[in-house]
Amino acid sequence: MIEKGGGGAGSDADWAKALRDNEGNDPSLFEEELLSLTKKNSQLSSGAFLKSKKTNLSPKLKANQNLLTWLEENGDVYLKDQSTWGSAPHPLAVSTETVDEITNESTGRGLLARRSINEGDELISIPLRLCMTINSAREALGNKLISSGTNEYLAIAAHLIYEKFVLKEKSFWKPYLDVLPLSVEEVNPTFTWSDEDLAFLEGSPVVAATRSLQAKLEREYEAMKAKLKKFGGVIPEFPEESFSLQNWIWAFTILFSRAIRLQSVKEGETLALVPYADFINHSPFSTAYIDARESGSWLLKDGDQEVILYADRGYRKMEQVRTCTEYVWYEGRLDYLFQIHMLFKELS
Repeated sequence: MIEKGGGGAGSDADWAKALRDNEGNDPSLFEEELLSLTKKNSQLSSGAFLKSKKTNLSPKLKANQNLLTWLEENGDVYLKDQSTWGSAPHPLAVSTETVDEITNESTGRGLLARRSINEGDELISIPLRLCMTINSAREALGNKLISSGTNEYLAIAAHLIYEKFVLKEKSFWKPYLDVLPLSVEEVNPTFTWSDEDLAFLEGSPVVAATRSLQAKLEREYEAMKAKLKKFGGVIPEFPEESFSLQNWIWAFTILFSRAIRLQSVKEGETLALVPYADFINHSPFSTAYIDARESGSWLLKDGDQEVILYADRGYRKMEQVRTCTEYVWYEGRLDYLFQIHMLFKELS
């Protein structure tokens, strides 16, 4: 139940705060409604949460808008809240801060409904070419480093490091990289914990699983580092100092918390980092899954592929949209980072 009028969690004021950071370069009816909602609440001033587009934007809001612009310009992704010829208004808005309706805990960035959404509505369509996959890693780093037998996780981890810490401002994926967590502390997976922190879980199978994963990540790092050194002449601009263990752990933190297993691509299936779609937060109660399909109309396909998501149920305006994140396996191990985190959260 959402309260009306008050300033507590779930109130109109709380929704207005959460939704202030939606995309859009020009004032829209959606934003005007939020501004009006803010003004009606006696505890808020008119400019408390909604910033003018003419003022300096917060770093998170600016990063959100840069990503949306990048998607529109490079993938022809329609994200406006007005309809146009052949395109319905985009039903979602990005919020830099969202709150779990049940636990009242912060869930970070998320996607919220701009309007009422019906079950079966198409929510997201992102070209697969804008996703980071083993194929994009191979294109960036070459066939020798990312050979046919390379594990998808290792390939995308190396690609992430290359784009984030080597190419930096020159990276094609920079707008996407800018919205990713800057440090592992923001996600805080168990495999980044110190021995002192893990000691609090002594007796739990989580400890053995975590230490096993830590050891494996270090072995894989050393193996990839040796491979990079061997083929360094192929990628001379990939300096060894950029390929640090710290950056490797960061890359796997991103992968374990955001990567999506797409089951229906032409190749059969693939692991992918999907810009914008990975803003959607997980819910164990959601039956919506992110997947892929061939793009184009039902009558005429264009040969390309896209990542899609349909609504699993109806959503009211301003409600956070959720999906069930498919647990993915890494070398025979379930993604402990996400599984353990969600297990603790659901049992607490």
